[in-house]
Amino acid sequence: MLYHLSDYYIKQIKVESKDAIKSPIKLGIALLKNKKGEISLKLPITGQLDDPEFKLSGIILKTILNVLVKAATLPFSFIASAFGGGEDLNYLEFSAGSSLVTNENRLKLDTIIKALDERPGIDLEIAGFVDSKKDMEMLVSNDFNNKIKYQKYIRLAKKGNDVTEAEEINIEPEEYEKYLKKAFKANNKANEIDVKISSKDENYLSKMETSIKNTIKITEADLRLLAKERMQSVKAYILESGKVEAKRLFLIETGVLNSETKDKLEGSRVELRLK
Repeated sequence: MLYHLSDYYIKQIKVESKDAIKSPIKLGIALLKNKKGEISLKLPITGQLDDPEFKLSGIILKTILNVLVKAATLPFSFIASAFGGGEDLNYLEFSAGSSLVTNENRLKLDTIIKALDERPGIDLEIAGFVDSKKDMEMLVSNDFNNKIKYQKYIRLAKKGNDVTEAEEINIEPEEYEKYLKKAFKANNKANEIDVKISSKDENYLSKMETSIKNTIKITEADLRLLAKERMQSVKAYILESGKVEAKRLFLIETGVLNSETKDKLEGSRVELRLK
């Protein structure tokens, strides 16, 4: 039967036992309570609520408590079962060196947005992390590629072409060597070094690439910025829906760059927590 649980009965749910399950029941209640402040549960019982003989028995209370405990201890599984969206809603994986919200991330976030909209009593914490090795390698690669693109940007700008960002420029395979050489020369000058590599040298293009990359330094501050950008991207996507207020979203800087590795979960990720 469908049972509408009032605040009066919620207050009665207390288990006076040393064996009682300790869990954030307030979170469980918030996950169950809709926009009207109502909680509707389907309980496996029979009877008429308006029958004078009908009473809220201990069995019913136990059933309600079990639902609350499940919602409180496994909130994302509860959301998945209530609003769809599959499992593992509590984290979002990112490509190395990137803070772009992928299509897969959007599907998860759409479910989270729906849950936040339908359950106004819950808030969301957003914590960003990096994979120090993979993210650092990709940040170096990104910086290197931008140095190459910048050389073409200079050339296009001098010709009066309408270009706004060097990152948006594409380097065609046939022009790569040309702009790599320019980037190599500019990098030597910028870093006040005198590395000489002749086109007669074996693997000279590879040597130029290595020379440039060796001058690119990625710091812990850069990694922390990437973790923060990932959090901000997630927050921005949620806010764009127009269904969740900013005051319900909290960016959490844990001080930890690398979260605990879990199974095959990527270190480049954002973890979500309900409160």
